[in-house]
This record gives sequence, structure tokens and C-alpha cells, in this order.
Amino acid sequence: IPRELSARTEMSLVASPLPGSVVIRIAPTMKRLEDLEPEGPSLFDPDEIGLRPLSDMAMERFSSILSTFDESSPESSGFIEQLTEMGPRAASNVKAFYESVGKGSMDIDLSWSEPGADGVQTCVSHSAAALAVKAIDDAKIESAIVNIVGVLQTATLSKKDKLRVRTADGDEKTISIGLIAPSDLAELRTGQPVEVEAELRSSIKPGGKRSEKLSGVSVRIRPSLPL
Repeated sequence: IPRELSARTEMSLVASPLPGSVVIRIAPTMKRLEDLEPEGPSLFDPDEIGLRPLSDMAMERFSSILSTFDESSPESSGFIEQLTEMGPRAASNVKAFYESVGKGSMDIDLSWSEPGADGVQTCVSHSAAALAVKAIDDAKIESAIVNIVGVLQTATLSKKDKLRVRTADGDEKTISIGLIAPSDLAELRTGQPVEVEAELRSSIKPGGKRSEKLSGVSVRIRPSLPL
């Protein structure tokens, strides 16, 4: 992960644990305005245009993943689906967190407060942590780079939407925007022959069924489709 990104999610202790206490307070190492306005004050108020520090967004997503895990149903699809979408590296790091909680026989209450926003909170027991580690291992989350060639069925500039590509054999592939640059998306039109480089992230659901997610890496317009 590039240093300019990892620095924005680096955490520091802001108070040492007190004797007999297990309350640990942490905060982003990077100051809020340094993250939002790295080149100095801009013409717009960051809060008014919806900008948020990466550390807040990361902790919100992390809390969401932990909250999705259901101890009564360790292989719940929502938990594994989130990790599958994020890929093996994220799954490995979440597993490492659960392993540390389980081996330490700790029960954790995690809360995070963001200025001007509702806080997030979740709980993780050491018994649930052990089950989560097994669920991640059983899911066998993997990734591979694939090339998808076909006719573009949808075009979008929104990260919330997806691209749909119909291949020569009639299959329709749904691909999240992922890392595809906005400038490349702006050139796309429905009906165009395209080649999309994507990361195929897969996992195994309960019962042995394989789940697959496609996340875009790059896209280019082709003059024609291969015969």
C-alpha cells in the first residue's frame, strides 16, 4: 500500500492505559485538516462538500465488517461477501485481528467517534473471534487477474454503479468500477466493444458453492471484437 495512503490511516495512542484499566484511546496520527486539505485551505469547506478523512472511512468499514459477523451463523454470507469483495489481503488482515483477540482471550468493545457524525460501535468476544478465523479459512478467499472482452451494456461514471459486458458466448459479466480511472469511464458508450482488465475475487460459500466478484482494474475500447 503506498505510503501516502497508509499514512492517512495510521493510528497513535493518545492516552496510556491506566492501572487496572483496559480502555485504550487511539486517534489518527495525521491531523484532520492535513488529510482533507493537504495543500492548504481551499475555497470550499470540506464538511460542506462531504469530504471525510480516510481514517474515519476505514474505521467505519472495519466496524461494519465486524458487526456483520454472526456468532450463531459463522459462515453467514454477508460477512464472507464483504471480505470477498475486498480481496485476500483485507481478509488476511481481518483474520489476523480476530486471531489476536482469540489468542488473548479478550472481549472487545470498539467505538469510534467522528466529529460532526454519528459514532460507530461493535463488540467482539474471544469465542466469536475463534469462529470468525475458521469461517475465513473455510471460505478460501482468492484473487486472480482476468481479461473480459465483449460489448458494453452499461456505461457509468459513478463508483456506486457497475459495468456490464456481454461476452461472445452470450454471458453477461457484472464488474464493479474498482480502480478504473474516471477519465477512462468518461469515454465509454453502450454498444462499444471493450476489453476490461479485472480482479476476480472468489470464495467458497457454505455447501461448497463458489462466489465470484469482479472488480475493474482498467478498461480500453477495442476497434472490434475478436472473431
